[in-house]
Amino acid sequence: MKVIKEETFSKYSTQINLISFLPKEVTMYIQQLESDIPEDCIYQNKDNEYGRERGIHCTVFYGLTNVSEYSEMKKAVNSFGVINDISFGQINSFRNNGKQPYDVLKVEIISEKLSQLHYYIKDNFENEDNFPVYEPHMTLAYVKPNTCTNMEGNWLYEGLHFSVSMIWWCSRSGTEYPMPLY
Repeated sequence: MKVIKEETFSKYSTQINLISFLPKEVTMYIQQLESDIPEDCIYQNKDNEYGRERGIHCTVFYGLTNVSEYSEMKKAVNSFGVINDISFGQINSFRNNGKQPYDVLKVEIISEKLSQLHYYIKDNFENEDNFPVYEPHMTLAYVKPNTCTNMEGNWLYEGLHFSVSMIWWCSRSGTEYPMPLY
């Protein structure tokens, strides 16, 4: 059994590394889409944080606070089963509404089973979830407010459906531990 050590970061997440489950041509298309975002639209703070997303992924749940629950969560998630109803939706944005100095340019992820897993984790494990509604998505980039609106409304690979059989327990430092779905 893997032992997860405490880290200095207070919140953990679970996520799907989408690149592991997508056909190569879809991954290449997403990477091209990310690189097509004009540089003058990209938001980065003075510490060079944010910007283009690193790694094609979808967060299942953010805000887990008790690292000691990893083994228990892994057992529960293992029995949840393969998430076999995932598809991409439209490109759109989380607007900052003056709360942040950026918008989040994203692709909707559509999956009833993914939403069920999110709420299962939320209801059964210690967390500090600040988002009242789960909106599964794949972040493309953090952009300056009200930019890249020309990309919005387009569908990403409409009709493509895929399954995932693994999620990862992740810390903000980048440490990842696999959690298979059976």
